[in-house]
Amino acid sequence: MNKVIGVFAHVDAGKTTLSEQLLYRAGAVRAPGRVDEKTSVLDAADVERQRGITVFSGQARFVFGGNTYYLLDTPGHADFTAEIERALRIIDFAVLVVSSAEGIQAHTETIWRMLRAAGAPVFLFLNKTDRAGADPGRVYAELRARFSPDITDMDAGFTPEVLTALAERDDEFLEAYLGGDPDEAAALAAARRLVGAGRLFPCLRGAALRGEGVDRLLRALDGLTETHYDAAAPFGGTVYRVAHDGKGSRVAFFKVLSGAVQARDSVGGEKIQELRLYQGGRYEQVQRAEAGMLCGAVAPEQKPSNGLAIASLVLGILSIIMVFVYAWVGIICAIVGIVLAVVAKKQNPSGLATAGLVLSIIALAICIISIIAVIACAGALLGTLGSM
Repeated sequence: MNKVIGVFAHVDAGKTTLSEQLLYRAGAVRAPGRVDEKTSVLDAADVERQRGITVFSGQARFVFGGNTYYLLDTPGHADFTAEIERALRIIDFAVLVVSSAEGIQAHTETIWRMLRAAGAPVFLFLNKTDRAGADPGRVYAELRARFSPDITDMDAGFTPEVLTALAERDDEFLEAYLGGDPDEAAALAAARRLVGAGRLFPCLRGAALRGEGVDRLLRALDGLTETHYDAAAPFGGTVYRVAHDGKGSRVAFFKVLSGAVQARDSVGGEKIQELRLYQGGRYEQVQRAEAGMLCGAVAPEQKPSNGLAIASLVLGILSIIMVFVYAWVGIICAIVGIVLAVVAKKQNPSGLATAGLVLSIIALAICIISIIAVIACAGALLGTLGSM
């Protein structure tokens, strides 16, 4: 099962650190990268490592519990809210990271409103519980009061309080709950339904830098989320970002919404030359992308259409003809100028002879420039013919 998870937070809440730990705990990387050491897998752009912040939505993938996860680490600065908006179009679930020391901040509220407007199921992670002054209990109470009473502490699993919350929100589980002690499978199924419907927001806590609580978050994401993509349907997808790689190739990052697509297929009249699966700044080529996957598509180098090429050819030919005409006009003017200069010098040795000579030199210069222009136009024509 393919799942797309977006990680969101106010700046400095530890979002990228948590994302790196998720990759590490799932076995996708050998060691978790760190922002302060400029070793982050997800902050791969030069500007991100120089400034120590997330500017673009870095993506990576990992496998956990037999499911494949595509992780998006979004920027935390309000200046880059457009990146968040693009990510909201493609995520299946979201993880909102809140610092247990600073608590709810201005951009935290903005992100929460955006997530709810998009209808995205949300998990909350109270980070930095190891920090001096951290009070996850206070932050949890504030979240329930200011964001939603459906935010539920599931850090300790299916406690009696959690079971009560499930029974209050799910009629099917309520029957089992009233009938006696419901089993964990029924509770898990009810929680999964409520999370998917946006009626329950699991809240966990930990210290991402130390890896505390990350395994619990992984298990919660794996057990409480599910997707239903149709790989047998016709291909459908959406592009959420366009960028250029180190070689200057244009890469369109897209999500496959249904069906599948292969390298060399044509989509929207444009051929896919290469399909890539990205892991931060690195990638591997694949031949096929299926529903629920995040990929990068590279198109062949663009060439002008036949219509543009023909138009360029006609304009080039006309330009050469006009340059030739100007060249001959210049030559004739030069000859006439020389003749006038000689005649003027014999009949009246005045400044007119000098002026005629100067005009002749100017005319010769025009001729030389015209010849150079002819050569340039010919080169342009050859380039146009080669691109057809």
